[in-house]
Amino acid sequence: MPERQMISCFKGLAPVSFPAEWLEHFMKDTGFASVDGEARIRFFHPDNAWGNAYGDRCTGGVPNLSRSVRKPSRDKSIDTDWGPFCSPWETYETAQIFGHGPVTRLDEI
Repeated sequence: MPERQMISCFKGLAPVSFPAEWLEHFMKDTGFASVDGEARIRFFHPDNAWGNAYGDRCTGGVPNLSRSVRKPSRDKSIDTDWGPFCSPWETYETAQIFGHGPVTRLDEI
C-alpha cells in the first residue's frame, strides 16, 4: 500500500489523508486558506498549473456533526486568497492528542 500523509482541521473533527507523493510539489507558503468557514488546501502538479484544491466544512458539533468535503471549481480556487498554514488547519499530531473523526481520503473525492 502506498504511503499516505495526514492533516486535520476543525479541532480534529476533519482529518484528511492523501498520497505522500502529493507533497513533492506542495507549496507550503501558498497551500492553505480559510474561506467563509471552509478550510481549503491546494496541491500542485506539474501538469496542472492551478493544482487540485479541496474544501472541508464542518457544521454543528459532537454528536450532531455534519461534514462535507469537496473540490472547489477552478474559478473559486483562482479567487481564493491562498497563504501559509492557518487556522482551522492543524497538524495531524494535534488531532491525535484530542481524538479525531473519520478520515477522508482526498484522492477519492
